Amino acid sequence: MNFNKNNMEMLFKDENILISENKLAEYKQLLSDSRRENDQFVQLVVHDMKAPIRKLGTFIERLLTKSKFTADPDAARYIDKIENTLEDLQKMLDSMSAYADLDAKPLETTTVDLNTLVKDCILKIEKHGGATEMQVELSELPIIMANRNEMKNLFAEMFTNAIKFKSKSEALQISISSDILSVEEKEIFNLAAGKIYHKIIFRDNGIGFSKDYNQKIFQPFYRLHGKSTYPGYGLGLAISRKIMNKHEGSIFAEAGEKRGATFTIIFSEIS
Repeated sequence: MNFNKNNMEMLFKDENILISENKLAEYKQLLSDSRRENDQFVQLVVHDMKAPIRKLGTFIERLLTKSKFTADPDAARYIDKIENTLEDLQKMLDSMSAYADLDAKPLETTTVDLNTLVKDCILKIEKHGGATEMQVELSELPIIMANRNEMKNLFAEMFTNAIKFKSKSEALQISISSDILSVEEKEIFNLAAGKIYHKIIFRDNGIGFSKDYNQKIFQPFYRLHGKSTYPGYGLGLAISRKIMNKHEGSIFAEAGEKRGATFTIIFSEIS
């Protein structure tokens, strides 16, 4: 049978068992508590690691000051590598902290016009020279109830991802469109039939990836490419999914080899 919120039980077809709604709610709470504990652990680790990294940076600066006139080229090169490594560690810790902080902070929402927000993202990218020859086709987007800063981070990650994995042989093309979920789509996603849901389609013409990685790319620290080729820490899309989970929405990816990537983001209508 299909899941129905009016029913008292839900059938998990894969295991052919019945679980009461109360028990399901209990499992969800346990999962939420486990995630919160994990995030608290990550926050503690990040906090404790930042202090020694700062000290190492200070020691390197003092070493450079004392030896800048006598250090041989090899020593200077190694010191430069150490500085770059410390900077890389700091950025990774900042990303981990941003990931863990999402569940720690309560969701505070306001009315967000996605048209204005996305245009601001584009202007910021153009201002800082983030992508040359980037062409964006923007359709009318909805107004939603959401956390404005988290939505900025979400769409900034979408653009960052498209820019990072753009094709080397052609200009980057991005299209962003919106639609209302159909009745059939709401059934597929197990969403309330009587509620309106917006579907945002973010599509690019980048290098793409195999459909086998549609879900894996949202896992924390998961990387499809070597860091030397495409820099990053494998947390951007994980943060994006966490933002959508926090907003009781969803995000998923579809792609094929060398034919770009399509990200679908689903929001509920303003209630």
